[in-house]
Amino acid sequence: MQDNLIVMTDAGKPVYSKTGTEEDVARQCALFQAIRTAVNDNDGHLDLGEIQSIHSNDLVISFMVVGAISLVSITRQDEMLETPTFARLQLEHVYGQLIFSLTDQAQTVIAQNPGFDLRSMMTGAENSLIDGILEEFESQNGNPGPFLTASVQTVFPISRKLRDKASRSLYYLDVPNTAFALLLVGDKLLSYVQSSFRAHQLRVSDMQLIINFIRKHQSLSSSELWVPMCLPRFNSSGFLYAYIKLLDATSKLTLVLLSTHNTTEQFQLYRNVSGRVQQELGLPPDHDSVLQIVTSSHDSSSVMDPRQTFATQDVAWRRSDCSFDDSTEDGYVNIAHGAPTRHSLLEEVRQSCELSSFEKIAQKYFEKGEEPLLHFLFRVDVPVKSVCSSSKASSSSQGGKSILTQCISPAASPSFSSAKSRHRLYTLYQKLGLRLRLGSATVESTMDAFDMITQAKESDDNFPNIVASCPAIGLMESPPNVHGVTYIVEGDEIFLAMNGRDFELYMVTSKSIPIKQAAGIGTKLVRRLQADEKDLFLMNPRTWKV
Repeated sequence: MQDNLIVMTDAGKPVYSKTGTEEDVARQCALFQAIRTAVNDNDGHLDLGEIQSIHSNDLVISFMVVGAISLVSITRQDEMLETPTFARLQLEHVYGQLIFSLTDQAQTVIAQNPGFDLRSMMTGAENSLIDGILEEFESQNGNPGPFLTASVQTVFPISRKLRDKASRSLYYLDVPNTAFALLLVGDKLLSYVQSSFRAHQLRVSDMQLIINFIRKHQSLSSSELWVPMCLPRFNSSGFLYAYIKLLDATSKLTLVLLSTHNTTEQFQLYRNVSGRVQQELGLPPDHDSVLQIVTSSHDSSSVMDPRQTFATQDVAWRRSDCSFDDSTEDGYVNIAHGAPTRHSLLEEVRQSCELSSFEKIAQKYFEKGEEPLLHFLFRVDVPVKSVCSSSKASSSSQGGKSILTQCISPAASPSFSSAKSRHRLYTLYQKLGLRLRLGSATVESTMDAFDMITQAKESDDNFPNIVASCPAIGLMESPPNVHGVTYIVEGDEIFLAMNGRDFELYMVTSKSIPIKQAAGIGTKLVRRLQADEKDLFLMNPRTWKV
């Protein structure tokens, strides 16, 4: 769907391009910069403001300008009207990913030297991270649901008792200079702990950048990482330092600890405390493993008896979570001892990877004989304990209330197997989200909302500057002010959205049923999900006292 995405400087120098040769990208950068200059009219005769987008038949070119950096999205609509917010969301997340690696000092460098080639500050890793963001929006296996609802996916089903156990293990770390502590399972959140001071709390868009970094970092499976990260919503001008350790390769259970200090002592403290977290969660320690001999059939369950006479067949090696101390009376290793115990956290985490598919969710939450949903996306807003530094913060747009937005975003069902149908699904979801918030998904209402959000964020001292540059993220973060239901009938499907207290539901069902019946199906689903919310979501996020 998206032909290209380009990041460039005011001087027309390319910084990033998704596709295209060096020469093609340079020509496009020169063209886009000329268009911007013509519209802005430096002599002040036109005073049209910054260009937002260009529409020509099925071609849409969207612009985002932040300081001396411009981002341009070139998209072909393929017989459908894409909302400007969809393209804008991609550009804002790409800009956040750029600041994640370079900080906003990149703006200072370009302002002082407009001809500077920003690519000299980047490596292939930065380009790979930007690719990762775009893959979630566009690729066959991507999942833009969390971006569209400004939320993070959670690990489910996990019993409340075990999730609280994970939260306690992070809460009682007792390591100085710690800003955030997270337990992730792949691209999903298990638990996290942060400061109770609202201005120093972790925003979901920053959490998505951390998740994208871990997803794209292949070496994590064999090593610990100590890396700088700039979280644009926390502090866009400096780095935090992240200790990242994979605790379980099967489920991709990962510990992330972020500190304001970049010292060897801080790294060693985190390294020591990670062992304590493993122990409290009932995970085998790092040294508690041996190599098993596996037959050449490549069946991971086919482990040779050490007493068996070796045949002429080839053998391979596999590392197992067991210890040389776990021996039998005959002196052989007891392989089964290292398996996760029944009802352990690790067992539930591993099972959750299998139980979170759309098919499994449908089996659990839809009764036999009910009209099946073709897809759904569910968001829940969970309050986070927070304190504000001033009365001004308390009177901000969310009334001083801090929330953790979480979602269930199943992969697209077989009904939306093609790239075109997936893009249609999520584009219509976003139109419905705009209707819930603004009453309309038109360009005019969206641009007016962007202006209001930008002005509000610029006047709020609690937010870093990047927030004022990302109104689309801010719009989707804020819950609708009025409870309502809206729908779109297109093709053979009904796309319906509803919201209530602390939830939003987006769903698709067949057009063969009445709208009222479709709304009834959605209402039943919400009630069933809310009945299990303690096993589906992190309902009690912990905070450290300031």
